[in-house]
Amino acid sequence: MNELKYRKLSENAGIVMYTTSLSGKITFASSKAFQLTGYNMNELIGMHFSDIIDIEWLEVIKERYISQVKNNIEETRLEFGIRTKFGDLKWVEQTAVLIIENNLAVGFQCIIKDISESKEMEDVLKKYEMELVQNQERLQSILDNTTSLIYIKDLEGKYLLTNKQFKEVFDIKEVDVIGKTAFEFTDNNRAKRFKEVDDEVIRTGKAVEIEEIVDRPEGKCTLLIIKFPLINAQNEIYGISGIGTNISERVRHRQELIEAKKVAEDAKRLQEQFLANMSHEIRTPMNGIQGMTDLLLETSLTDEQCDFAKSIKRST
Repeated sequence: MNELKYRKLSENAGIVMYTTSLSGKITFASSKAFQLTGYNMNELIGMHFSDIIDIEWLEVIKERYISQVKNNIEETRLEFGIRTKFGDLKWVEQTAVLIIENNLAVGFQCIIKDISESKEMEDVLKKYEMELVQNQERLQSILDNTTSLIYIKDLEGKYLLTNKQFKEVFDIKEVDVIGKTAFEFTDNNRAKRFKEVDDEVIRTGKAVEIEEIVDRPEGKCTLLIIKFPLINAQNEIYGISGIGTNISERVRHRQELIEAKKVAEDAKRLQEQFLANMSHEIRTPMNGIQGMTDLLLETSLTDEQCDFAKSIKRST
């Protein structure tokens, strides 16, 4: 009667139940074992348990169950691969309990559950996580080797990501910036400017461009920083990113052009003033010469003297 109840219980359960002798030969199996392994009941009874274990797991499983018997461990739980009658690989979770008679282990009572689907999902997740890590490493490598300064902040102004250029420009270590705001690692005035621009980006949802001067050992460094919002699939702003470019050379050239233009304008103004002065200095005596020549022509002159006076008038 007890055997009948046990069999009904095992048949109605959503798991496979079976027993083996101490040597590993199967002595009983529930009907669901067929669904799991593809072997019918006649094939399973008397089969050695190791015949369905995937070869990669065979030695590990043998050692585990030998150790269980040797150390009199009442219950063990293992995950491993098995091969069906048709050679398909399935993943199972097995709980093995020692069967004790007269204080001696005589076999195993096993409950086995098919976890192939969850194992497959776990493998997919692991693969995805590995790819994610690889992509993050690739992205970080790209960020660290670009000449631009790049960072990402959350809406509270805490830095979530910075690249190598950012840390070099601000002469700061990763541990001193990640998870912190600008108020914690730079001067208060600069931090306030950063926050004002961040607030504008969050308020307007548009990119903002600023110039920032940073003191470096080699001199002042001018950065052109473009800040823009990071937007999720729900069209919500969840952070701010910034890309800074060193435009010190551009600023120097711009200043040189401004100074060159000023020099050219000053030179032109001096030239115009010089020409105006020269014109004035020449015109005044020439007017005098012309006037005196006119008076001279009104006097009694010889023909030769008159020709000379007329030549003077024409020249003036």
